[in-house]
Amino acid sequence: MDNGLFTSGTPHNDGEGPNPEEELTAVRLSETKIALKSGYNKYLAVEKNDVVAGRSDAIGPREMWEPIFENGKLALLAHNGCFLSCSEEGDMVATSKAAGENEILKVIKCIRLN
Repeated sequence: MDNGLFTSGTPHNDGEGPNPEEELTAVRLSETKIALKSGYNKYLAVEKNDVVAGRSDAIGPREMWEPIFENGKLALLAHNGCFLSCSEEGDMVATSKAAGENEILKVIKCIRLN
């Protein structure tokens, strides 16, 4: 059953692309903020329990993310002041106040849309 929660998927082999549900579109909101839209046309938000879900139809403060670039690496800072990461159970959460190894994202493919 699809409940809108985001979890880590199984690792892909080298050269293998993401599954459709793993593809996100970044929507620029300002010079420093983006929203992330899933393949299901829902926006990723941090819920009250700091779990990341893709259930939102519109963009508000909970759906806003700040990309942080440092030393060629990318992390996403959520509205709650924590970085996107993966819990031990495999759920996507925003609970870490610092961007460490578990908060670094890998962008596989980037396509610019006008």
